Amino acid sequence: MWPMPMQPTRVDWPSSVVLLFLASHVPLALVIRAAPTVVGTLHALAVLAFGFLCLQRRRPDRLILVVTYMAAMELLWRGFHAALPYGYVKFALILLLGTALLRYRVLERANKLGLMYFALLLPSIFVMPSFDRQAISFNLAGPCLLAVSLMFFSTQRIDVVQLKRILIMLIGPIIGLAFLAGLGIYQAEGYLTAHGKTGSAGLGPNQASSILGLGAIAAFLFTNFESKRRALRLTTALVLIALLIQTALTMSRGGFWNAIGAVFAAVFFLAAAKTGRAAKTAQILVIAGVALYLLFPVVNSITGGALGERFQDFETTGRDQIIAGDLLAWQDNPVFGTGPGQAWRYRLFTFRLSIAHTEYTRMLAEHGLFGLGALLILLGISIARALKRAPASSKAVIASLTTFALLYMMHAATRMAAPMLLFGMAAATFVIDQRVSRPVQPPPPRVPSPRL
Repeated sequence: MWPMPMQPTRVDWPSSVVLLFLASHVPLALVIRAAPTVVGTLHALAVLAFGFLCLQRRRPDRLILVVTYMAAMELLWRGFHAALPYGYVKFALILLLGTALLRYRVLERANKLGLMYFALLLPSIFVMPSFDRQAISFNLAGPCLLAVSLMFFSTQRIDVVQLKRILIMLIGPIIGLAFLAGLGIYQAEGYLTAHGKTGSAGLGPNQASSILGLGAIAAFLFTNFESKRRALRLTTALVLIALLIQTALTMSRGGFWNAIGAVFAAVFFLAAAKTGRAAKTAQILVIAGVALYLLFPVVNSITGGALGERFQDFETTGRDQIIAGDLLAWQDNPVFGTGPGQAWRYRLFTFRLSIAHTEYTRMLAEHGLFGLGALLILLGISIARALKRAPASSKAVIASLTTFALLYMMHAATRMAAPMLLFGMAAATFVIDQRVSRPVQPPPPRVPSPRL
C-alpha cells in the first residue's frame, strides 16, 4: 500500500462566501443564455485556463474543484450553444486530469483497471467500415474520461472540508440551470406538457433532469456533512427540495430516479454510521419527504395533472427497442462488435434512427466480447467498493457517486461528463469523520524530578 502524503489542515469557506458563490450563478446563467457565443465561450475558456494554472500548485486540491465545476457547467455551455466543440468539457477534463497524473507523479500508483477498461474498447475501431472521427470521439470520449478520472482519483485523499467544497462546485452551476428552468415555467402560457422543453430551460429534458438530479444529490450530501453552520444546512436542505421538484418538472423521469437511487444508496450506509449522522440523515429525509408530499399537489396543478400521469407511466420511450437493436447487433458481431457509433443500422430494424441510450448494451453492440470485458471491469470495481472496509460515512459518499453514474449510464449512455468524472472520483480515499491535519509533535520526554 503506497503511503498517502500528509495534507495541511483545511478551513471551511465562510458561509457568506458559499452563499455568494451559489447566488452568483443565477445572473451568470442568465447572461450565458443571453450571449452564449461571447460570455459562454469566454467563461468556458477562462475556467480551463485557470485549471492549467492550478496545475502549477504543489497539490491538486484546486484542480479537483476546477474539473468538478467544469462538469457541472457543461450543460449551460453546450445547451446554450457556446462556440465550443460538442465534447469540449470531456476533452478538457481528460487533458487536465491526464496532465495531473504526470505532473504529480502518481501514474505508477494509479488504479490500472481504468486503463484496462478503456483499452478493451479500442480494437473495435479497426472493424469500422470507414474511419469516422466524429463517431469515435462521441462514443469513446466518455469512457476515456471515466478511465482517466478513475486512475487520477485512486491516488487522492479527500477530507470532509474538500468534499464540501466539491459539492459546492456542483451545486452552484446547477442552481443557475434550475433558475432558468423555473423562470421558463413561470413565463410559459398554459400547462407543461409531458414531452416539451419548458421545464428544462429549453434544453434536452433527459440531460437537464440528470444534472438537476445531481444537484439534489450534492445538496443532500452537503446537508449531511455540514455539522456546525445551521443557516447553511437549512439553505442546502431547501436547495435539495427545490432541485428535486425542478427535476420532476422537466418531465423526464431519469434524473429524478437517479437522484432517489443515489440518495438511498448513501442512506443505506449512513444509517450504520456511529457519529450521529444516522439521526441527522433521518431528519433530512423526513423534512424533505413531508415537504415534497405537501408541495406535490401544487406542483402537479401547474402541469394540469401531467406530472402525476408522467410518473405513473412506465413506458420506456423506445429504450427497450433500442436495447433490442443493440442486442441484435451483438448477435451479428459477437467478437469485435460493429465499431463505435455503428450500431445505428440495427436500431433501424427495431426502432428508428437513434444514437445509443443505454451504455451497457451499446458496449456489447459496438465492442462485442471486448465490451463485455470492459463491463465486467466496471462491475468488479462497483462490487469492490460496496465490500470495501471503510467508515460508513466514507462508503456513503462512494456509494452515492457510483450509483448516480451507473444509473445515468442506463438511460443516457455517456453523453455528459459529470457521471464519468464522479465514477472516477468515487475511487478516492474519503476521510469524512475526521480532519486530515499536520502530524502532531510528540510530547517532550519526561524528566524525573530530583530527589530531595
